[in-house]
Amino acid sequence: MKLKRLREFSQKVYNQMGTAKDAVFELMDAAILTLRPSCLAELSLSSVFRREWHSAYEALSDCRPHWSNLLKLFILEIPPIIHPILVADHSPYSLPDAVTLTEKTYEYQASSVSVNPPVGVG
Repeated sequence: MKLKRLREFSQKVYNQMGTAKDAVFELMDAAILTLRPSCLAELSLSSVFRREWHSAYEALSDCRPHWSNLLKLFILEIPPIIHPILVADHSPYSLPDAVTLTEKTYEYQASSVSVNPPVGVG
C-alpha cells in the first residue's frame, strides 16, 4: 500500500515539473544516492543519471516546475498533528551592561572549558 501511494505521489510531482522532468528526476535520485555530493557535476557521475554531465545543468535551467501546485501536493502529504509541539528558546542572553539590577539575572551558560563557572550575569 505504501509503495503504491509513493508511486502515485511521485507521478503527481512528475506531472508538475514542466520540461526536462526526466533529467530532473534522475538528478533527484542521484542526490539521494550520492553520499555528500560536493557539486552538481558529481551528481551527473552517478549511475542513476543516464545522461551526459552537461545535461544536469541544462535540466535545471530548463525545468520550470509549477511551484504552487507542488506546494499543495507537499502540504497534502503532511500528516495531521494530534498534539501540537510548542517550542520555546530559553537561551541565556548576556547583559553585563544592564542599567538596573532588575534587568540582570544569573543564567546557566555552558562552557567547554572546565575552569570557567557555568553561571554568568545575563
